[in-house]
Amino acid sequence: MTGTPASGLDRLRQNIQLAYRGSARAVDLVLTALFSRGHILIEDVPGVGKTTLARALGRSLSLEFRRIQFTSDTLPADVLGRRKQGFSPPFSAWARGPMRSLVDDTLSYRRVVRAGVLDPGATREVVNAHLENRADRGRTLWTLLSLQMWAERWVAGASSESQAAASRAPATTAQVGSHTAATTAGAE
Repeated sequence: MTGTPASGLDRLRQNIQLAYRGSARAVDLVLTALFSRGHILIEDVPGVGKTTLARALGRSLSLEFRRIQFTSDTLPADVLGRRKQGFSPPFSAWARGPMRSLVDDTLSYRRVVRAGVLDPGATREVVNAHLENRADRGRTLWTLLSLQMWAERWVAGASSESQAAASRAPATTAQVGSHTAATTAGAE
């Protein structure tokens, strides 16, 4: 890809869209649910790419993909009556491994100041404590990362400033499974 380097989130979105040719809104909704630690149930008529979208997301994050297809009349009553059980992605490990540059860049002092939503000093302390293995702050980092990305996209002025800064920053590359994700280097 030529031109200005895309953010880690943009690269993830682009990677998913290489395989999934459906609506960009569906990709954005799935990523929003993922980054907000939500659950995703993809329902639609046959043939619109639900499985392709789920598989592309899994492969983009180097996750195992398993498809479960069922109808309520084929399941025992004790399964249908059971409360939902949550799934916690291994974000603590991801933040120290394949997503380290995304976390470090997105939550850099300069970008946090520019967005104006988070406290930059406190944010850096959480990031450093986690990345240096002084504490497990995976859940907090997930929340901070989601909020920072939201602020950069939706808070007035933050998005255009971030894009301008990204076009000036040197590009770095991180290997995520068999996929390469390009990000911009965040100045501290």
